[in-house]
Amino acid sequence: MIAIVFATDREAAPFLLKAGLDVTGERGRTVFDLRPGRQVVICICGMGPKAALENMRRLLDDYPVVSVINAGAAGAVSEGKRPGDVFRITSTLVWPAISGAYQCMSKRWLDLQTASLATVERPVFDPELRREIAVSADLVDMEGAFVAQACREKGIPFDAIKGVTDLAGEGDRQTLYANLDNVSGAIADLIWKELNKEGTEDQGHK
Repeated sequence: MIAIVFATDREAAPFLLKAGLDVTGERGRTVFDLRPGRQVVICICGMGPKAALENMRRLLDDYPVVSVINAGAAGAVSEGKRPGDVFRITSTLVWPAISGAYQCMSKRWLDLQTASLATVERPVFDPELRREIAVSADLVDMEGAFVAQACREKGIPFDAIKGVTDLAGEGDRQTLYANLDNVSGAIADLIWKELNKEGTEDQGHK
């Protein structure tokens, strides 16, 4: 079983629609058959490090998950990353504890641009903080490294795909919400295409 982890219902909604699920009724966890013999569990882990780690640990205790994809929105902190871009994450770390990054070793989405991800406790809409984080990562979110931590504890492969909604600068909160649906839709398309490839569930994880 593969798990796809989103922080919020809104980020998950385009993928749930592709799966033919009623998004108005989906909360927490949803299991569906992608095709015979291929089950997927979607988890809405909630926003922030604490919610992500606690709900991921419960998910991995309760389901026979063999790999995890963390998908959703991120802010760009390095130059050259723009709203609407979608990236395959190569590593994620808990900022500001910049040592001990979690590596993503997947062969999925090899045609995508790559980026590193920093996970923070609170949203970043501050130019000075943005510059500090940019020394260590390209993108910033509030869940990725803690999803990865739960996976490492269980020895489960972790992947992440993130779409840029904003530049993590002053006044960018509205930009985030304005771009969130389009970015989430693009991510849903990429995940759906990848999962429907023959043998994708175990690709690169043997």
